[in-house]
This record gives sequence, C-alpha cells and structure tokens, in this order.
Amino acid sequence: MAPALWRACNGLMAAFFALAAFVQVVYTIPAVLTLLVGLNPQVTNPAGGRIQLAIAIAITLFPFISWVYIYVNEEMRSSWPTHCKTVL
Repeated sequence: MAPALWRACNGLMAAFFALAAFVQVVYTIPAVLTLLVGLNPQVTNPAGGRIQLAIAIAITLFPFISWVYIYVNEEMRSSWPTHCKTVL
C-alpha cells in the first residue's frame, strides 16, 4: 500500500507542477522529476517508514486543500485586487 500512496503523491504533485508550468516554465523541471520519481520510486527509497509517507501525503495535499479553501471562501477573495481575482 505504501508504494501506491507514494506513486499517487508523486502523480498529484506532478500534475500540480504541470499546471504551474503553464504559468511559469521554470516548473517544468519539477513536474518531470516528480513524474519520473512516481514511475520509479526506488530512486528515492521510500521504504524509510510511515513518517516519511505521512509527510509526503501532507505536502502533496496542502496546495490542493489551500486552493479549495480559497476558491470556496468568497469573502476572503472580495478584498483582493482585480488582477488577483482573475487568477482563479
């Protein structure tokens, strides 16, 4: 189960970096690297324990949860400048 979670985390992060790469090309390299690590997890040796896996899951989910929170919370976005409102 741990290898599947590890691959899922890398897949989600690769998708996140790929979306970021549309805005800034610099994120193309992390997108490719996380995708490659997801395809071949032995490169990083994820067998270090459950703590590492829990931290990887938390780091993976944080950007998505933050985006959903900001997207749903319209009151927070109402005070933003116009150029920030068009990003979402």
